[in-house]
Amino acid sequence: MGIHPLIAELDRLNVASREAFVARLGELYEHSPWIAERAWEQRPFRHLRHLHDCMQSVVEAASQDEKIALFRAHPELAGKEALDGTLTAASSGEQGRLGIDRLSGADLDWLSRMNRAYRDRHGFPCIVALRRHASRQTVFSEIQARTEQGTEAEIAAAIEQIGIITRGRLAEMFGVLQGRLTMHVLDTVGGCPAAGMRYALLIDEAGRWTAILSGVTDGRGRTDQPLLTDIDLRPVRYRLEFAVADYFRGSGMQLADPPFLDVVPIEFGVGDPTSHYHVPLLCTPWSFSTYRGN
Repeated sequence: MGIHPLIAELDRLNVASREAFVARLGELYEHSPWIAERAWEQRPFRHLRHLHDCMQSVVEAASQDEKIALFRAHPELAGKEALDGTLTAASSGEQGRLGIDRLSGADLDWLSRMNRAYRDRHGFPCIVALRRHASRQTVFSEIQARTEQGTEAEIAAAIEQIGIITRGRLAEMFGVLQGRLTMHVLDTVGGCPAAGMRYALLIDEAGRWTAILSGVTDGRGRTDQPLLTDIDLRPVRYRLEFAVADYFRGSGMQLADPPFLDVVPIEFGVGDPTSHYHVPLLCTPWSFSTYRGN
């Protein structure tokens, strides 16, 4: 079996000259190749998320003037660059998905006013990770809310949004946008989704389990978004832990103390982080089963 293309690409970057590294990644952060130049010094990169974390750490360690310059390198939504057709390919695709680069009439007038109000208040354009939005209406709501925030809070928000944007761009660049981890839980006593069950996701880091997120299943026994996507999904071992006993007690069942099943762990490996991994749990207070779903 050959080397996975993702690993091969990382291997090439880890031995690349500074010039070659910047040529490959210099435009990941909007018109700001200095971020790739500084991140090059942090090689070798263990995985794609590590690469992005190193580049993002360069942004966070930058001077205030450098951060503001990075923010100002980003185009306004439906701004001059969109109207002139001079957006970068990445920005054009991100705005185009929601039709923000094709606004007209009242929507364009409103956004133009909000862009101006935001820039007058904070001194840089409002940066929004559009990949997190399903419609432009939620984008408009976010811009309006953030216009009223203090500038220090908006500097932190801009760095966070840039991190989300560039993580998605890096994933697309490396062809791993399809990678995602999902799950659902079925109560086979009631014959229904297990709504309201607590869960936690852990990752194996050098032989130690580390919790990376937790939550509660929704009314479908699922989560409203994938647990992990893109470069967050790594080729390592994971464990999902489900609070089965607490769930059945909450449904009114009387269980022994201690219960036969308390927290159900499902350990699994992700061999191909560009694939969809779906982990179902079918459970009663006394039994459970799982499989790799679809």
